[in-house]
Amino acid sequence: MTSASTFNLILLYSSLLNIYNVMIVFNTTYAVHESVDAQWLDYVRNELIARMLLDGFTAPRLMVIDHQVERGYRNYALQFEHPGDEAFSDWQSVAKSRYDASLRRAFGEKVLSFSTMMTPLDLSTQK
Repeated sequence: MTSASTFNLILLYSSLLNIYNVMIVFNTTYAVHESVDAQWLDYVRNELIARMLLDGFTAPRLMVIDHQVERGYRNYALQFEHPGDEAFSDWQSVAKSRYDASLRRAFGEKVLSFSTMMTPLDLSTQK
């Protein structure tokens, strides 16, 4: 099985898991130096997303942020959905630091990031 086939299988599995109500959206904003932009995109598409899907995250979305904060950098947002259960707390306390260290080893300070956990609101209620 090719890596593309494996990735598509993982993506299908993650979307099947997404039939449950989403409790959180996990967003990471990246500032990527133009000298490593192509390599970083390859890393995200071929490694990071697949690992996150295996860790129980679903519905990956990668977006370019149209506002440039610093010259020479391109900004991205990478979002996933997660049920926000105990597994997320475990991931956050154990695995997130491994992801951050892997990113630093691969790109040093040419890729900066911060993460935010968000809870979707139901727009149909008045609360």
